[in-house]
Amino acid sequence: MKKFFMVIGISLAIFSVLYPIFILFVASGILFTAQPDPPEITYGEFPFRLTYELNGEIIVIEDTIICEYNGIPNWTYPKREWKSHLKSANERIILLNFRPLGEATENGDNMLELYFDYGNAEYYMGDINSAYAGESAREPKIGRVNYILENSSGNIVYHFFLADTVYERYGIKILSWEVSPPIENRFEPKRLEHVSDSSEEIVMWWVDY
Repeated sequence: MKKFFMVIGISLAIFSVLYPIFILFVASGILFTAQPDPPEITYGEFPFRLTYELNGEIIVIEDTIICEYNGIPNWTYPKREWKSHLKSANERIILLNFRPLGEATENGDNMLELYFDYGNAEYYMGDINSAYAGESAREPKIGRVNYILENSSGNIVYHFFLADTVYERYGIKILSWEVSPPIENRFEPKRLEHVSDSSEEIVMWWVDY
């Protein structure tokens, strides 16, 4: 019995010594992981004009894409995160809404909407070709139209039609897409203002995540 308690005691002693070391190791791994530099420009607005044909009718949609820097939400795997939305508060640039129509495909799926993918904030805010971008920059695709459907299992599916297919099936053709160009951004640590300490001037550097 004494031997048993001795083993337990030794185990607890070893654990009490190694556990703080383990926590310090994990924390240092997070702290010393290379951190992405913040963008110089964190906000942008990009007005656009989309012209398309729907069954012979010419339709024009005008709105503004708003892009904002959203910081670094995951410090274990640090990546810059961006978010975007339309100034009109519409969720997407919808070309044809099937919800009131109850459109079904030949496979029995419930077609919900056709929309134009305007790209993402990484593209417009110049965060391209970077290992620190949370999402790869995605520019608008003029040659296709995206769709959302609900399949027979009740799952929501996102995919796209190529230009010829969507025109044959739904009479939709993208005629023109005009939008403000992406910005040229910079990513580097921000510099604090000079801070004086007595006669000695101190310059500090910091990164604003």
